[in-house]
Amino acid sequence: MAEGYLTGDATAHAGATDVALFMPTLTGGGAERIQLILARYFLAQHLKVDVVVCKRVGSLGDSIPIGARLVSLDAKRVLLSLKRYERYLRKARPRVVISSVENASAVACMARARGSHRHRLVVRQDNALTGAATVWRDPRRWAWLILLSIVYRYADHLIAVSRGVEGQLRRLIGKGGPPIGLVYNPVILPDFATRLHEPSMAARPLCRHPMIVAAGRLHPVKDYPTLLRAFALLRRSIPATLVILGEGDARAELEALAGELGIVHHVEFAGFVSNPLPLIHVADVFVLSSLSEGLGGVLVEALAAGTPVVSTDCRHGPNEVLGGGLYGRLVPVGDVEMLANAMKETLDDPRPLPPVELKAHLTQFSFDFAGRRYMDFLLS
Repeated sequence: MAEGYLTGDATAHAGATDVALFMPTLTGGGAERIQLILARYFLAQHLKVDVVVCKRVGSLGDSIPIGARLVSLDAKRVLLSLKRYERYLRKARPRVVISSVENASAVACMARARGSHRHRLVVRQDNALTGAATVWRDPRRWAWLILLSIVYRYADHLIAVSRGVEGQLRRLIGKGGPPIGLVYNPVILPDFATRLHEPSMAARPLCRHPMIVAAGRLHPVKDYPTLLRAFALLRRSIPATLVILGEGDARAELEALAGELGIVHHVEFAGFVSNPLPLIHVADVFVLSSLSEGLGGVLVEALAAGTPVVSTDCRHGPNEVLGGGLYGRLVPVGDVEMLANAMKETLDDPRPLPPVELKAHLTQFSFDFAGRRYMDFLLS
C-alpha cells in the first residue's frame, strides 16, 4: 500500500488490529487529543491499537502512546482518502474502528457501507452539528448535514460527548438509525495531579495583578473578540492580566483588536502549550467565551484544578459541565457586559466549590469511567 506505517511496521501486530482510531490529522484539537487518550486506555487493556490519520500533520505527532501503531494514509484531502482507507482496512483487518471529526467519520461510514472489511464502527461526534441555530437553520450546512444523516446510518453506534450533541444527533438521524449513546470525554487522566504541578513554560508571570486565563484554538467559534472586549471593560475597575493559550488563523486579527481596545500590554497570546494545566491551576479565573462547544473539556480541567470558572451558556456542554451554574458562573453568549461582570464578581467572590459534590460530578469525566464505557461498545 502507498501509505506507510510511521511507527512500527506492517507486521507489528500479530493478527488483526483490535481497535483503529481514525481521524483526519494530528492537530492539537480536543477531538484528536481524546482519540489519543482512548488509545492509551485500550493499550492498558492489552489491545492492539492503530492510530490512523489521513495525513500526518499537526502538533500531536509526539503524543502517540507507546505501543500504538501510527498509520498515515498520506491523502491530500480527508474526503479523498476513501480508497486508501479501504486498503488499510483490508490489510490491518481491525475488529473495531472508532472515528472522530465529521469528515473522517463520513469516510469511515462510506467504507463501512461499501463493505470494504467487516468490522464494528463507532462514530464519535465531538462537536455540535451547528452552533446557536437548530440543525436545519444554517443553509451553508444543509448539504453536509444531509450527507451525514445518510452515511451515519452505516455506523454500528454513535457516541455524543454531551446531552446537547446527543439531541442533535437524534434529530439528524431520525428513527431507524444506529443506537446513540452519551459518553463524556475522558478529560481527567491518571497523571492529572502530576501534570497540574509540572514545571513548564506556563509558570505564572511575576505580577501582583489578578490573572485570567482562556484556552482554545484561535477560531471564530471561540469568540475571543467578546472576551477581549469584556476584559477591556473589566480593566476599568481591576488591573488584571489576560493570558490566552492556543494558536490559530485568527491570531493577527485578535492581536489587532487588543491594540484597538488599548489592552495590548495586558493580554498575552501564549500560543500552543502542550500542558496548560499549571497555568490554569494558578489562574484567578478561567474563562470560556465560546459561541458553541461539543462539551467544553477545558472547563472540566479547570474545575478539577480548583480554579473558579466563568463560561458562556452556549450549546452544548458548558451548562452540563458546570451543573447549571452550581460549579461556575454562566453568562449569555456574546454579552460583553455580562461576561465582564461575571469575571469581576468571580474575582471579588470566588465562591469555593463544594468538594464532595464536585468530586462525584467530575468522576464521569475520568479516564477509567469513560474508558469502561467505550469498552462496552467494543465488546457488545
